Amino acid sequence: MKNLTKRTLTGLVFTVTLVVSFVASQYSMLAMIVLIAILCITEHYNMAKVIEIRPLYAIGYIITLLIIALSFLISKGIIPSESIILLIPLLSITFVIQLYHKHKKPIENIGYTFMAIIHVAIPLSLLIVLSQLGETYDHQINLGIIFMIWASDTFAYLVGMAIGQNPLFYRISPKKSWEGFVGGLLAALILSQIIAKHWLILTPLQWGVLSAIVSITGVWGDLVESMFKRAVNIKDSGNILPGHGGVLDRFDSLLMVMPFAFTYVYLILT
Repeated sequence: MKNLTKRTLTGLVFTVTLVVSFVASQYSMLAMIVLIAILCITEHYNMAKVIEIRPLYAIGYIITLLIIALSFLISKGIIPSESIILLIPLLSITFVIQLYHKHKKPIENIGYTFMAIIHVAIPLSLLIVLSQLGETYDHQINLGIIFMIWASDTFAYLVGMAIGQNPLFYRISPKKSWEGFVGGLLAALILSQIIAKHWLILTPLQWGVLSAIVSITGVWGDLVESMFKRAVNIKDSGNILPGHGGVLDRFDSLLMVMPFAFTYVYLILT
């Protein structure tokens, strides 16, 4: 009972903090994204150490922060879009830095360094760009996506526990079921129509399509994270959130959802 209360309290505090940071201002959202990115990258690199891979922590952090910073500054029009070329030498210098590391798995080290950046930094930076598609900062689509992810995950779990019988992807996650997936998909769709009545930036149909994208790609995100953890034989990506595992465990769906959701929203709004 005590552990359940602690888990519930941790989840509530985390959820409220995240929502408030996105609603308050573009700067508090930026700060939250930077924090999440650093924690996710750290967990990724720590997992790699279990299988004797040594990612380049420093260059990983630098590139991640630069991607996020450039996304913010370019999307606000503070610097020109051409500033993205600053990333080019940093990407190449990674190979040179590894040259001076005396480790038996240089290719794996470089590969894992970039994999974490692609998996974490790029999707999180899209949250920033998405919030600036209009003339002013707008949190509605970002929070709508996050709320639908939570609804999909929650009801997929509840429905799966209640009536789940047909495995969705047994090799990676034996407990996930098609029944749970459908339950999560319907929950996200229903929530999308509730959101559409209050946040008019998208039409009800557009919110509905977005909910389907969120549910499908969110499941992929969870499965990909499970694949990573199975590869290194660990249960959780970290233990920073008592009762919830690591930050990667909390954001695995969002990291996979954002490239697809961003592309869809960008195409219909621009």
